[in-house]
Amino acid sequence: MGSRMMGSRMMGNNEGRFFSWSEAFLTITEMVGGKGWNSARLDRYGFEIPRGGVLSATVYGHFLEANGLRSIVQELWGTMIILLEQSRCLKDYSSNV
Repeated sequence: MGSRMMGSRMMGNNEGRFFSWSEAFLTITEMVGGKGWNSARLDRYGFEIPRGGVLSATVYGHFLEANGLRSIVQELWGTMIILLEQSRCLKDYSSNV
């Protein structure tokens, strides 16, 4: 079995799987995503979060590809970035009025 290390270190070769919160805590953030790893941290330090875990980023990527969703997600992400920028511009403008 692969070596397990705390924090942002590798936990063997488990790219394509589901991680419990305790397992996700022991992986690198790139494997379970930032939200997944931070949720695992909350669980580790005793915060009450829903029972569960996180899919690996690899599994999520395969899901997007298999269902033709990658381009839709990328388009939505791009739109969100544009809207956030517009929001910041409006906030900056309104503070000068």
